[in-house]
Amino acid sequence: MMELAGGSVVLSFTGDIAEYEADYMYTILKRSFKVKLEQTSELSVGEDSDNIITHIGFSFDSPFRLEFFRELGGRHWMLLKESIKEIKKRRGNFGISFTFDFEGDGTQTTFDCQSCDNDTISGAIEKLEYMAELVEARVALDGLPYDISSLKYMYNQELDRWRPSQAKMGDQLYVFSEETRKWSTFRRDIEV
Repeated sequence: MMELAGGSVVLSFTGDIAEYEADYMYTILKRSFKVKLEQTSELSVGEDSDNIITHIGFSFDSPFRLEFFRELGGRHWMLLKESIKEIKKRRGNFGISFTFDFEGDGTQTTFDCQSCDNDTISGAIEKLEYMAELVEARVALDGLPYDISSLKYMYNQELDRWRPSQAKMGDQLYVFSEETRKWSTFRRDIEV
């Protein structure tokens, strides 16, 4: 079983965030992780959407597996989900975005939700935990090498689900097409 006792997380906030909102998430996470808090006032994520005023980032040094949620604990995961939803509610018509990065077992797995409204953010957060089984079973990852170095999922608001977006192995970039439901390869140096 994975040990979280020595695990760490970088909790980052960009843009509009109240001190008590940051402190609350920090308190939830410090029960299971060594937490490093980073906060900047300039929004650098989602600059193409002027509606986004807050970005929340989580970078865990644990692999994205079911054990992560079991070790974190159902109550702590529920509190973390609810705190993100509350932050969105307090922003009103303005959007927030969030990213969960998991690094372990040689693969970085990223979940990116951009410009989330109240309904979208609830769906994205609630469905994140269930993605662990799909990622472990490599659902929708046919056509990718087994030893990819990074895998990125984006939350598709129209489909109301997490969808694979990009994968990388060395300098080989793979992009998932919703239309064809297949992976295409590109040879470029792009960060996933």
